[in-house]
Amino acid sequence: YQQFHLDESWDSPHNRQLIQLMPEEYVDPSVPAQLGTTVFQIIEGDETMFPEAGNRAFRDIRDGLSNTIMVVEASREEAVIWTKPDDLAFSMVDPLANMGNTHPGGFHVTLGDGAVKFITTSIDQNLFRALVTPNGREIINE
Repeated sequence: YQQFHLDESWDSPHNRQLIQLMPEEYVDPSVPAQLGTTVFQIIEGDETMFPEAGNRAFRDIRDGLSNTIMVVEASREEAVIWTKPDDLAFSMVDPLANMGNTHPGGFHVTLGDGAVKFITTSIDQNLFRALVTPNGREIINE
């Protein structure tokens, strides 16, 4: 983090040198990806924890951090350079689009409280939408 020049673009000559130094936490060992790319991304959209315009504070996550998805394991086709500010667009119409396709039967997510869960691809789409939206006030049963 201290090596990254925050006053320069992610792809400046200096910052490009750091792409190959991706921390192990961004590596999915199940995904044969190009060096410096990751499938772990935040999901972005007006209905998510990360709206395209503005931001949300913890107090704005009315469903609770333990009930709201923050990071997903995207499909390998959606892998991005780990330093690039490029997030996964979320679709309320097709909420499982672009989600992980590496593990048989599902993909990993990180909730707002830091817990990591495995979501099956057979999850009800309405339930998945409820897990993504921070203010839907849906009741989530484990």
